[in-house]
Amino acid sequence: MDGDTSQYRSSRSDDQGMILVLVLVLLGMITALVIQSQMVARMTLGTEERKIARVQLRAAATDAAWEALRLLVDDDDRLVDHTNEPWATPGGRLLPNGIETSVQIEDENRRFDINSLSVRLPEKTQRFPLDIVRDILALSRQPDPLVQAQVLQDWLDPDHAGLREEDYYRSLNPPVTIADALMESPQELAEVLARSGSRGGVPPGFAVLPDRARRIMPVNLNTAERDVILAVLGPQNAAAAATLIGLRDAGPLASLTVLNRLLKTGPENPWSLYFNVKSSFFSVTARAAKGEDSEEVYALVCRDAQGNVDILRWVCQ
Repeated sequence: MDGDTSQYRSSRSDDQGMILVLVLVLLGMITALVIQSQMVARMTLGTEERKIARVQLRAAATDAAWEALRLLVDDDDRLVDHTNEPWATPGGRLLPNGIETSVQIEDENRRFDINSLSVRLPEKTQRFPLDIVRDILALSRQPDPLVQAQVLQDWLDPDHAGLREEDYYRSLNPPVTIADALMESPQELAEVLARSGSRGGVPPGFAVLPDRARRIMPVNLNTAERDVILAVLGPQNAAAAATLIGLRDAGPLASLTVLNRLLKTGPENPWSLYFNVKSSFFSVTARAAKGEDSEEVYALVCRDAQGNVDILRWVCQ
């Protein structure tokens, strides 16, 4: 029993050392897993917080857009629209949760509807949509206004007689299918203009209104910019355009009486084809922001004579 036992003590010490190493390794792995779990949890929490923040921002922007639409519905005088009305004033507020909203309503009838190019008018008409589109392009300093106006008309009208009809677009690489239908959006207008050599995107005098009938959409004399009024009336009526702009700036025009007197027009050529003093189409842009995050809602709407508002486009960005 008093023999040499050192070999047994050494074996037990080695075993204890190995166990300690294994325990330390296991603890290290557990610690790494815990840290990784915490990081994943933080990332998940951050992602969820961002999602919640975006939902809150979008809800705030949507509420602001609906409030703006109520201003259009509650308009006391829908026979005359002008830039001094409550709906035309940009709005905004700071919410209790720190979100700041801003909203802007714009009269889309202050521009000339590009889809008017698809309308066929009697030969005796003094002013055609093609003339108006050409002059808006010229006032926007486009390189070749007449050719560009004809290209736009070819894209819209259903016939196959023109500078750039189906054969031209089919010959492109890659080939393009011509619409021969009303335009759907400003993006479509921008693409067609770009193919005709346009500079600077869509000129500010153009609108793309989604009215399904091929008809002239009148421009609102009270809200239209100077270049649009001048282009509709034509260079020969520049003096009348300047007078009209001065009169409407002094106070909104309640009818087209002044216009008809200035131009000495009769029933056979009424300017009501191209002008009005009220509007039907409006765009609403509502934005909600907090810190560096923001959400935006865009709506294109149509308001009828009874004040009913139909939403034609609703885009969240």
